[in-house]
Amino acid sequence: MPSGNAGRARVSLLLIALMLVPTIISFSALAIEPEKEQVNPPTELGIAMDEDPSRGWGS
Repeated sequence: MPSGNAGRARVSLLLIALMLVPTIISFSALAIEPEKEQVNPPTELGIAMDEDPSRGWGS
């Protein structure tokens, strides 16, 4: 007759795997996604951009 310890071990491994899968997916998505910070040129703080439509005076 099989003991309950083998079943508990399988459930524990299944729960650990279910917790690790989203983490692995997140890290792989971050590795595939290109860096957005490097694409945009850096802007200096305190200088208003003339073409910024959120300021209200843009065309």
